[in-house]
Amino acid sequence: MKINRHALILALAALLFGSLAFGQSDKVLRVAIFEEPNSLNFMEQAGLPATWLDWNLYDQLVRYDYDTNTVVPELALSWEQESPTSWLVTLRSGVQFHRGYGEMTAEDVAFGVNYIIENSMRVSFLYSAAQVANVEVVDTYTVRYNLKRPFTPFVLTALQGFGGLVLSKAAFEELGAQEFARNPVGTGPFEVVEWVSGDHITLKKHEAYWDPGFPLVDEVVWRFVPDATVRMNLLTVGEVDFVDNIPYKDIETLSTDPNVTVQTIPGWNWVYLSFGDVVGPFADPKVRQAISYALDRQAIVDSVFFGHAIPAEKPLPPGFLYEDPNVTRYGPAPDLDRARALLAEAGYPDGFSTTIMTGNKEELRRTVLVVANQLQEVGIDLEPQFMDQAAYSSVFRVPAEFVDLEDITIMSPDPDTAIHWFWRTGQVLTRTYSNADVDNMILDAAGFVDAEERRQAYSELQQVLLDEAWFSYLVHAELVRAMGSNITGYQITPQDMDIYFKTIDIESN
Repeated sequence: MKINRHALILALAALLFGSLAFGQSDKVLRVAIFEEPNSLNFMEQAGLPATWLDWNLYDQLVRYDYDTNTVVPELALSWEQESPTSWLVTLRSGVQFHRGYGEMTAEDVAFGVNYIIENSMRVSFLYSAAQVANVEVVDTYTVRYNLKRPFTPFVLTALQGFGGLVLSKAAFEELGAQEFARNPVGTGPFEVVEWVSGDHITLKKHEAYWDPGFPLVDEVVWRFVPDATVRMNLLTVGEVDFVDNIPYKDIETLSTDPNVTVQTIPGWNWVYLSFGDVVGPFADPKVRQAISYALDRQAIVDSVFFGHAIPAEKPLPPGFLYEDPNVTRYGPAPDLDRARALLAEAGYPDGFSTTIMTGNKEELRRTVLVVANQLQEVGIDLEPQFMDQAAYSSVFRVPAEFVDLEDITIMSPDPDTAIHWFWRTGQVLTRTYSNADVDNMILDAAGFVDAEERRQAYSELQQVLLDEAWFSYLVHAELVRAMGSNITGYQITPQDMDIYFKTIDIESN
């Protein structure tokens, strides 16, 4: 067969030009995060790395606008309170799920919430806190949330954040929970196209996305890079475009790099100690108070966070809704004499020994060592136990005699979020701690409609929580994100869960 060399050369040139043009037109955002998710089914609440991807795979019913401090419509166009215990939510029409799974309707919203409640999924605490009994379908684009009792911050808790994410009922029932966890189907700006265990997850632009013109990039490749210094170095040499928290010690240096943009913001969070069970020394609030008095919070701010944090003693950060600056007990500096006196009154004049555990975040492991050293000053000997995140996530929920050190992001701007899920009987972090008076105060505070009544209720509650000392709050840490200087459209928020790439863009160099 005679080959037309001229035609062949033209064909090869066309292929080469086409591939180059495709490469030039595609915008690929390369991200490095500290750990591989173990599930992308948001109902399992599988930790921060999973949440960061979930935020881009699923949309929320309403989204919090940090500039105006209001909620704005997303998948829900409107919401109204029918009665003290029922809310009607009207959905946006025409919203398409990924991979051709059709239009989102009220069936999908009701299915997700009811499945979470009925199967006690990890994220069910959102709906128990919001007093949601169930959700019923009213018509194609309307659902009714039925509450067990009045709950003033319903919209912020049940429709925003994790509570407002929506998955495809058809996809979940067809794939089953296990396969869905690796091949999720939401309505978000991106969808999963590849998951290579131990290396990366690739998302691509959702072509049928309901918000015209978004997202602005075509792909997002999430690489799993456990070492924070390696992540930072990958950014500085241009191998990745965006990284999660960088070492606090490197913030100032990295900020001087002209090819890098660093964003920081005071976080809606705490680093804290809590106790595994109401047994042994931890059964006595005097011991718990002694620990809070013995902590040198300012030293933790300086030595672990290099000044990018503030001391914490309460569940509400400064300036948070209904935070009362007049309620105070444990200062930035330790009161060792008070701590020793309380231990002696509780029957532990020589202290005691136990374990302290945390997961694989660098700052938390360093904080464990600092805390262990500080508490030795009052005779409390803590043996550090460091775990990978999967092992830690399973162990820290099980009651036993231990001290737990963790960080938590507050999931909505209402104070109930920072208190209910952590202090009310039967929640994950209370484990076996229970106080009926605290329970009633929490429920009453969330039910008040009048703002001044709520303010007073939360002031009284904060004082009681300092007395109970089931949590020893250490610091409110700044959040840090770093990206290439050619990255535009990203704005950091005070919620650590919130890495959201719908509006991000990459400028040509």
